[in-house]
Amino acid sequence: MQAELTKPVQSICVIGNSYVGAMFKAYGNRKDELPDVKIDFYTAAGRDFPLLDIVGNGIANVKFSNKKEFANISNYDAYFIYGDMLSTHGVIQMERDLTRFAYSRQVINCAIVDSINSSCTFKIYSKLKKITRAPIYILSHNILQVTKLSLSKEQYFQSISVIEKILGENIYHPFPEELFDEAFVPKELYYSGSVKLNGQTATEVAGHDRYHMNELGGSLILDSILKRAAKS
Repeated sequence: MQAELTKPVQSICVIGNSYVGAMFKAYGNRKDELPDVKIDFYTAAGRDFPLLDIVGNGIANVKFSNKKEFANISNYDAYFIYGDMLSTHGVIQMERDLTRFAYSRQVINCAIVDSINSSCTFKIYSKLKKITRAPIYILSHNILQVTKLSLSKEQYFQSISVIEKILGENIYHPFPEELFDEAFVPKELYYSGSVKLNGQTATEVAGHDRYHMNELGGSLILDSILKRAAKS
């Protein structure tokens, strides 16, 4: 399904880790639907992701990209960073774990803030702000498909509010609600047969595909960022 853009967004920059693979594949197969949109991907998977760095106006230590030059990434209309930052479910899990050990609310709040601020995603975000005035949005890391953490709608949106309060207004980009079932557990439909940046299935690499989405899931994310960018 083609995303409906309210205004043309000519260029979008996506920076991330192997999670980006599903969206990259979806974009590649839908380019003809999106003649007025160009998305460039700058990524590094696994242990290489923390090495990605904004140097000058460019990005260093890129391992996979649809671009050949990385010296200037300062002129995009919108940016999305999709990597290792704490997720909504991660916020709830951290709260539960620390509450079980009788930590105070103040300590729990500080732990959540520290986790977000120490992520490589946030490091990239902070450096990007120095080279562009375009909107920069942050996605969290993927949510484990077989998570046993069931959330109510109130809990889910409360955890979004926690992340938004830490990051600031209009920065966090939550996953589309269609990704989840009624308990906010990711649907297997969007994970089964998932793909990584190099085209391998996650099952081939890790023996399972619980972390990475497939092309259907990637297409959901793609639609969501196109709509977000168009409203910027």
